[in-house]
Amino acid sequence: MPKEQKERIKDRMLKTAARLWGYPDAEVESSFDPIVQLLLEACASELEKISGEMDVSHARLVERLAQIMMPEPITSSQPAYGILHSSSNESSTTITSEHQLFYTLRNGFSSKDLFFMPLTRHRLFRGQIKYMAIGNKLFETREHWFKEQILQGNLQADTPPNHLWMGLSLETPPASIEELSFFFDLRNAHQQEMFYYYLPLARFFLGDTELTVKSGYSHSRDVASEDLDNIMQQPAFDTNARYGQQVLQRFRHHFLTISKPASLPPQPAPPGALQQIFGQAFSKLHPDTCWIRVEFPEAIRHTLLEDLFCNINCFPVVNKRINEQSQRLNRYLNIMPLHTSDIYFDIKRVYDVTGTDYHVRNFTTTGEMQEGELVVRSSGIGRFDSREAKEIIAYLIEVIRDESSLFEEVRNDYVSSRIRELHQLIASLEEQLQPGTNRGNIPYLMIKPREDADFLFIEFYTTNGSIANNIRMGSRLQEYGSVQLQPGSITLLSNTQGGRDRLSIDEKINLYRYHLLSRSRIVTSEDIKALCRYVIGNELREVTISKGVSVLPGAAEGYSRTLDIKLTLSKPAANYATGNLVYLKDELLSQLKEHSANNYPYRIFMNEVLM
Repeated sequence: MPKEQKERIKDRMLKTAARLWGYPDAEVESSFDPIVQLLLEACASELEKISGEMDVSHARLVERLAQIMMPEPITSSQPAYGILHSSSNESSTTITSEHQLFYTLRNGFSSKDLFFMPLTRHRLFRGQIKYMAIGNKLFETREHWFKEQILQGNLQADTPPNHLWMGLSLETPPASIEELSFFFDLRNAHQQEMFYYYLPLARFFLGDTELTVKSGYSHSRDVASEDLDNIMQQPAFDTNARYGQQVLQRFRHHFLTISKPASLPPQPAPPGALQQIFGQAFSKLHPDTCWIRVEFPEAIRHTLLEDLFCNINCFPVVNKRINEQSQRLNRYLNIMPLHTSDIYFDIKRVYDVTGTDYHVRNFTTTGEMQEGELVVRSSGIGRFDSREAKEIIAYLIEVIRDESSLFEEVRNDYVSSRIRELHQLIASLEEQLQPGTNRGNIPYLMIKPREDADFLFIEFYTTNGSIANNIRMGSRLQEYGSVQLQPGSITLLSNTQGGRDRLSIDEKINLYRYHLLSRSRIVTSEDIKALCRYVIGNELREVTISKGVSVLPGAAEGYSRTLDIKLTLSKPAANYATGNLVYLKDELLSQLKEHSANNYPYRIFMNEVLM
């Protein structure tokens, strides 16, 4: 509780007593006998303690209700995510979800390494999209994350207005470019819906040969099959797998992948159409560039494509790190803290010396724990009080400081020396309890080992929460524990976003209210409002739901009824970073798409502006 609250309680009690006894407010401090003031101060101190105990019980009650009603750890931290580019050291290589990279965050004289990992397997090549020809403009890729115009040609009368030419430069061409993924990023927020609607309909040509491409990543199938697999195969409390699938689905529409074997010509010939547009200057470009023609539907024009950035060797990453530790088992007591300076995210694997895996048990699973099972706890082991040891020590310091004043009148040298030692210990403890040294509760594993188990090996993920947000596009990362990638090519193609620490009590209450009312299914307007309060949090002042009309993209589409979600934020939109508002919109639409049975498209307005 705040230290000054006791003074506020005492002040209110003095004013109430003065009003009852007929004293004016201006003479409150001097009107009462010192004994009365002392009694009121003691009463205020006890009321402050009662208020603190009520808050502790309230928090503990909310936590316990959550454990009973919602088995999945929805209140855990959440890693930041982004899109990363990296070229292979060899002609091609494959990285997996075990690959680790890191970014060094510098803050004054200190620095911290933030780790990132891919979410699935990706095949990378030694090269990049070096050129992009759009209409009569030729762009060159700079530093892997933006393009710059280098040539201006003369547009021909027969130049198609919906064609894009990509100059693919591979230093050591592989035998096949199957699983080569193209990442498309339209950096024009107002046209994104239309562009990504038509992107899967684009056709790719290498010379006169059409390439077979599919939407998504190399391992992607149709969305319905993947959703069914996620429901049938993933446990509800597998935080890492569930969150990874959400991030993959968020970026899936940015990717197109060559799905069948195809090879590059040994001596690529420059396209005649581009030579006519750019003339002799075109022959000065890199001669080994292989040109791929992309034919978009008629609705996509050159003016829109000029805001497009495209490259290969791109993949989603999330801010997490693999940690390992081992511990000798005890047959009767096995509570194992997970030591880390970062924020715990999820268990990767727990196994013994024989390689036998231990299984994570959910909070609500009935029956006693069986051998080979474990439970992850984040606080409150064996205690009814939800405060951690650090908070209890801080509370004890306050009590000792208040009560030690009673001994000041004692003239006994022994008592006085002990009081001085006590104050020295208090000062030492205060140095160890500086704010910010511990971010969140220490997670524990409660394990029931097998009879023949002696040692246990634990692998778990940690994240940095909100610290890893807003790492800017174009930042360079480094490879950790491997040399598969070219060091100068590991570059972020988007700002990182989505990271958060463990929820506060107010945020948890909004989240529990949403899950209690909707059961993760959005049917009514109140369900939508509860979701908005959960996603946007304290920045949301008001939300209203209404019906509207919009024009859908597509040649066969027309007017359609919509469900308009109008959000009033606590501050003007100009006070928020553009990326933050876009992230909130995308997160809200993603949750609505996943949990809503509504057939109408959603439109989101923030402070009366359509996002």
